[in-house]
Amino acid sequence: MSDVTRMGAPERRHLEAMVRRWATYGPALKTWVALDGGMTWKTVSAADYLCRYRQDAETGKKKFTSLGRRSAETEQLYRDFIERRDAAKETVLANRDRMLTAGRVAKAYGLARLPAQVGEILRVLWLRSLDEQLCLFGGNALYAYELETETLAPKELTRDERLSFMFVGDAPIQLDDILDAIEDATRQPARTVEQQERFVVQFGTIEVEFIDPAFVARQAADADQTEVLAEALHMPLVKGLTVARDAQAVEITTLDPRAYALAAHVLGGDDEIWAERARFTAALVRERWPEQFDPRQEAAFPGLCGDPEYQRGYHWP
Repeated sequence: MSDVTRMGAPERRHLEAMVRRWATYGPALKTWVALDGGMTWKTVSAADYLCRYRQDAETGKKKFTSLGRRSAETEQLYRDFIERRDAAKETVLANRDRMLTAGRVAKAYGLARLPAQVGEILRVLWLRSLDEQLCLFGGNALYAYELETETLAPKELTRDERLSFMFVGDAPIQLDDILDAIEDATRQPARTVEQQERFVVQFGTIEVEFIDPAFVARQAADADQTEVLAEALHMPLVKGLTVARDAQAVEITTLDPRAYALAAHVLGGDDEIWAERARFTAALVRERWPEQFDPRQEAAFPGLCGDPEYQRGYHWP
């Protein structure tokens, strides 16, 4: 591997500005989408009822759900809904063109490297808050660390044969909702290829892999590594902003890079690309990440976490 590529000052400042704008634009966009449709009063048997409605994607007809008879509580609910929706819409419309322009500038800087279809899948999962149940894994996840470390991920490590996710959190997984979201993003029906702890679902030409963190932990070399890795996989997730090749911003939810390095190392026992991702991410942590590997991680994975020779080929200018 050659020396790593540091992010230039103009590129870093541009991404930092995008992140600041996204902090306002992103939540407003998610709120506007969540409040799609509207609320209205419907009269039934001389009584008014507050109804929430949305348009059915297949039939185009409105679907209504009653929220209760007119009262002080339902009137307040109606006012709150209208105020939130209008505020979100105003924020999105005020910032949308600037976000699109910023994305095009990022592309001109060479920072838009995430495949466009992957970006669309991640956006749909994010909009539906399904990224609270799974995080991006695989090579594309490395884009999430770039701004914090001011280091561009090597392109040979970001290539993925499959789009990989790892299940996270303690809540029950809404797998049907996840698959429906990806179907909507790809416009392709889901077809299960392999269903195990590490199973693959195909959407047209795209294969999406879902990995159980317990499966990864069990691949460790010994009990100490298994325990340390299992704990690392429960570390707070990292959110990073990147730009896809369609010049649109994408929020990525992924593992803390220390957890990523340990997981990649374990999977790298029989897969050289994962081994190389482990070496790169471990070097990234050692050289550029604010928090270092803790003593237990260093003791369980001494070569990965503490030996610069293991992290061969990655030199920071």
